[in-house]
Amino acid sequence: MPRKEAWLALIQGLDTKSIDVLSKCLTRMDLVEKKKYIPLDLFTEEEKERWIDVKQNFFENILSFGNDCYCYQHYLLPVRNFEIDVFYDKYGMELLHSPDKLVDKDIIDAGAYIGDSALFLQEYTTQKVYAFEPEDDNYNSLLRTIQLNDSSRIIPEKLALGEKKGEKRISKEGMASSMRCISKSKAFQTVQAITIDQYVRENNLNVGLIKLDVEGFEQKVLHGALKTIKSQKPILLVSIYHNANDFFRIKPWIDSLNLGYSFKIFKPTNTAILCGTLLIAEAINGIQ
Repeated sequence: MPRKEAWLALIQGLDTKSIDVLSKCLTRMDLVEKKKYIPLDLFTEEEKERWIDVKQNFFENILSFGNDCYCYQHYLLPVRNFEIDVFYDKYGMELLHSPDKLVDKDIIDAGAYIGDSALFLQEYTTQKVYAFEPEDDNYNSLLRTIQLNDSSRIIPEKLALGEKKGEKRISKEGMASSMRCISKSKAFQTVQAITIDQYVRENNLNVGLIKLDVEGFEQKVLHGALKTIKSQKPILLVSIYHNANDFFRIKPWIDSLNLGYSFKIFKPTNTAILCGTLLIAEAINGIQ
């Protein structure tokens, strides 16, 4: 369990439902570590019922039109990998105070994977979604997703995002939602990296939302977006489940900027304890 100070800093200003989500994550991790559980006992009846709905009304409604075209509702992907977080739970966007204020803003999708999130996020704006995906295979699938859906407002960028410009090494251990840090893996590629601040400045973007799912690099990307966050106060959808450091430090760091952000924690429908846990930060008066 975390130190008291870390816990109090994390939950400061959060609504009761968000605090309950965090509490469940931590108590379930503790139970698993101590092996004091029966698998299904980790989840509430409401969660079990929602998972049944996912299996019956989500997975069973995915259609196949060949080996490289799959469909859920009106969304088309080149692989049969429709994420629950995106197409069923919709990234918790229903928790936003004013999603309609995104309508004329640009969106940055950091860790765009195969373009599924960009496909969904473009529905919230009449402007463009800038989809950053540096990994070769994922990027090629992103291009195919754009083609399948005739999505002229999704701008693919084969770039990594970070706290400074330069080269990065990322692993190629199969399909992943974004970049992974190289350790002992022999399969890697070198990619170009840029900061969000530089990209926003060079392309004169008016940013309404930044979605971050970059496999544990979230804090570095946020630091590289500091000027944009301070000047434009975009909505932030930040994955905080990749490591404990992100889980406990990202929310207090954003809060310390004193920009008027309010926070919610969203846990998508899945059978994992932490996977998909998302910090939603919204400056209520930040989007003009």
